[in-house]
Amino acid sequence: MNRNSKYAVVLLLLCLLFSCQKELRFVSAPQPPASSNQWQFDESALHFEGKTDSAILTISPGFESISLQGSSSVNNENLFIRVTTSGKLKPGVYKNTDLYFLYARSGVMLYRNGPPPSDDFILTITSVDSVSVSGTFSGITKDGAGTVKNITHGKFSAAFTRKSIIAADTGSGQVVFWAREGCGAGATGPVKIIIGNKEGQVTTFYHSEPACDAVGTARFILPEGHYTCLAICGTDSATIGVSVIKGACTKAEAGFCRSSVSGGCQICGGHFIFSACTGIICKIFTFNSFKQVEKIQKVNLLNNEVLKEVKLSYSATQIKINADDYFNLDGCGRIREYRGTDVPGTAQAQKLFIRYYYNTQGYMEKVTYADANNSGVIKQEITLNMERR
Repeated sequence: MNRNSKYAVVLLLLCLLFSCQKELRFVSAPQPPASSNQWQFDESALHFEGKTDSAILTISPGFESISLQGSSSVNNENLFIRVTTSGKLKPGVYKNTDLYFLYARSGVMLYRNGPPPSDDFILTITSVDSVSVSGTFSGITKDGAGTVKNITHGKFSAAFTRKSIIAADTGSGQVVFWAREGCGAGATGPVKIIIGNKEGQVTTFYHSEPACDAVGTARFILPEGHYTCLAICGTDSATIGVSVIKGACTKAEAGFCRSSVSGGCQICGGHFIFSACTGIICKIFTFNSFKQVEKIQKVNLLNNEVLKEVKLSYSATQIKINADDYFNLDGCGRIREYRGTDVPGTAQAQKLFIRYYYNTQGYMEKVTYADANNSGVIKQEITLNMERR
């Protein structure tokens, strides 16, 4: 890791503490076929094909799902397909209410099926058992700009690389979704919530977090665990991660980051996935009641596995990542310096001392980097031009 990339890790963490980005959808594309684990499809005169890297069968009380991830060495493309249904998955036709299809190039969405209730994209499972699955798919998708794209001659086959069984006796908990505003011009239209094969609507809106039994919220009873949910408001959508705890009520805000100026957005409450995604790996940021990032998780969206977790704690003088990595604050609550490693939480990482400087208007204007053992010798200096817009 070169010096610039090391420093960028800490600077990125600083940016995450005080800013947010509009959520981006992720998708993927093709590669040369490999034996029975392969996929392909056409769009207009374009042909895509590749290998199936992973296929996960999830069996849970009340529903089953299949998650496929494919890849292509061409242009760093990836394919994602997820099918979820109540009861047992079996050969048959599955539409948008049960289906999630994404295709991307270098993290930029090329094709995605429309959200429910549209049924213009269809996947047919021709064969499925405890070992493998195969089928076909076709229909209308849209690219990142909203342009309609017609997918034809889609095929896939895969041997399951993992089988996840969620036992019925793990216990259930309640998750309640609420929103500050609704959909449409008057911000009063219902917000649709989708979790697996379950759907609900938020129809009453609150200025602050309501009680679990509040009227007009969307309530679900689910087995204990972590779930990735979809909130839909017209043409906007947000992916929300929630943790269901046995015997408890978890509340999650169904909010959307809406840009007020180009490139900006308001920080939304709840547990949201932003644009820091590479393929199916995304970072989930949890905010406390003061709208401060208190937890950052690296999550595999196909199986909801938490790959890494960093927790932040706040005091009047510090933002602490752990005992060895922390930010010191000045009298105005601004970050004054960082003392720690270039990759927080990594034992063999390089120790750094980073100093932050502000102009008379209160905006950060300079950042200097030095080794922690010799903080008086500056190794790099970055000048910033920041202003409120």
